[in-house]
Amino acid sequence: MARRSSISSFRIGVNEIPLPSGAVIVALAVLVVFAAALAYLGGWQFGEPPTRAYPTLTEQALRYNRTPSDSGDEILLLGSSLMRLGVVEDALSKDLDRPHLRVMNLAMDGAGPWEDLRLLARLHRSTTAGARLAVIEVNRASFDARLTANEYGEAKVALASYTGSISLSRLAAMVRFEAFPPRQDITYWVQEFRYGFLASAAPSMVATPTAPPRVLWSVDAETQRRAVRAMTPAVAGKALLGWRLSSDKVMALRELVRELHARKFSVILLQTPVHSAYLEYWGQGPDGSDDAATWRSKVLDRASTGADAVLALDDAKAMDATDAVFIDYGHMTRDGALIQTALLAHFIQKTRMLALSPALASGPASSAQPAGSSRTRN
Repeated sequence: MARRSSISSFRIGVNEIPLPSGAVIVALAVLVVFAAALAYLGGWQFGEPPTRAYPTLTEQALRYNRTPSDSGDEILLLGSSLMRLGVVEDALSKDLDRPHLRVMNLAMDGAGPWEDLRLLARLHRSTTAGARLAVIEVNRASFDARLTANEYGEAKVALASYTGSISLSRLAAMVRFEAFPPRQDITYWVQEFRYGFLASAAPSMVATPTAPPRVLWSVDAETQRRAVRAMTPAVAGKALLGWRLSSDKVMALRELVRELHARKFSVILLQTPVHSAYLEYWGQGPDGSDDAATWRSKVLDRASTGADAVLALDDAKAMDATDAVFIDYGHMTRDGALIQTALLAHFIQKTRMLALSPALASGPASSAQPAGSSRTRN
């Protein structure tokens, strides 16, 4: 009996594979179009970083775009809740002796460089003349590779260091995330629709958002303790054990700095201080690697990120304060935030990166560093 060749067997197998019906194809097409429409109406833009539905991001972008600048000069504060509870806008403009300076704290709870990139893409470019400064808060937790696994980011890193080969699965993952960023539930989408598409299509129907309240500063002590029980120095510190630097987050930070420079912003990286008990968990990695050295060389280094200056505050001692300024592992009380704000204002003046006004540019030359210099307080 004649044996079938492998090629013949393959052809028969292919012919036996059932093709999807027209109804299935139409259903899949409708699903794809519907998903794209939902993303678009939620404010998504093609090619933006692939983050989840983020109503706060869309809300903050709308607040910025509707807030005029009286003088043309502005300071943009980006980062996580450590920035939101760490720098006070009005106090910063007062410390800089510029009460009419536009200082916008757009920091968002849980945000990192990918989220900041997406936010920046939604901010209108300024058309007025003026000096611009962006302060980006960076913290160890948001750069932990274990907590920020991202197929898109990994694929972007692979393409950035292209050596002639890349797996199709990784490339497909990047394309999928590029075209359809993951969304969350419909409640979040509705909020994004409100502050995104609806605010653009019918501006009168959406009021200008106000700055998010700093709730931890106004609640009673017992409520505050319950709110931060998962963020105490001991609990949060244990999360640092086994920390690994996320290469895609570093790449996102570099892209963020480049985009800010393209928009004529000078850039300061700010590492806000943390509780001394939290800092005790920071050090040698489980494989013997020096986490602190990696962090400083990859994130807190101007040559690595392209930032114009770096202000790194490790703990409360860097502010001539005590751990009493912290609510938990790193979020500050109002008094602590005012201390850090004054320190940041002094750093801005001393480095002379920006001539926000003749008043800010003046001062004894011996106390200032050359433009673009970097300084780290320990």
